[in-house]
Amino acid sequence: MTVFAIGGGAGVGKTTAARALAARLGAGWLQLDTVWLALLEGAEPGSARRDALDVRSAVRGAVRAGPVDPDALLARQIAAAGLVEEVLPTVLAFEAAAHRHLVIDGSWLTPAGVARLAADLPVRAAYLHEADPVAVRRAMDTRRAGAHPRPWHDAMAHLAWTYGQWVAEQAQAAGQPVLPARPFATALDRLGVALGCAAD
Repeated sequence: MTVFAIGGGAGVGKTTAARALAARLGAGWLQLDTVWLALLEGAEPGSARRDALDVRSAVRGAVRAGPVDPDALLARQIAAAGLVEEVLPTVLAFEAAAHRHLVIDGSWLTPAGVARLAADLPVRAAYLHEADPVAVRRAMDTRRAGAHPRPWHDAMAHLAWTYGQWVAEQAQAAGQPVLPARPFATALDRLGVALGCAAD
C-alpha cells in the first residue's frame, strides 16, 4: 500500500484536497482527526494521556487563566500530534488490508512522523502552508459557520497558524515538499505533482 500524506496547520484546505485526491486515485481516505478523536474518547477522564491529547481544552484553560503562553500551547499541539503518530503504524496496517492506496490528511501529521512511517512502507508526503495568520483565522471562522464567538477562538487560530509555521519549517528542513495553500482552486493539481500522482 502506498500512503499519500497531506499535512499542515488547521484551516489550509487539507481535507478538501485529500478527499478530491482520494477520488482521483480511487484510493481510501483517512482523516487523522478521526484517529485523534478515538484516542481522546478512549483515554481515561482526568488521565495525563487525555490531558495531553485535549489541546482544545488546554487553549480554553490558558485563555481563562491568562496570559496565554503561545510557546507552551505549541508544545502541547506537537506533543498531541506525537501521540496520534504513535498509533499510525497499527492503523495503517489495518487500512492496508482494504486499500492499494490510501490518502491521509491532518494537522496531526509531522515531518518526523512521516519519516518514521516511511521506514516501513511507501509514503509520499506534502504539506499545505498558509503564511498569513489573518487567512487562517478567516478559514477557522468559516468552519464555525456563524457560531457565537468565544474568547478562545483567537488563541485557537493563533495556535493553528503557529503550528502551521512550525510544520512548514520542519518539512523544509527534512526536504519534504511545502506548498502554498492558496490558490485553493489549484491545490489538488499542485499536490498531485508534489506527491507524484498528477492527473494525466
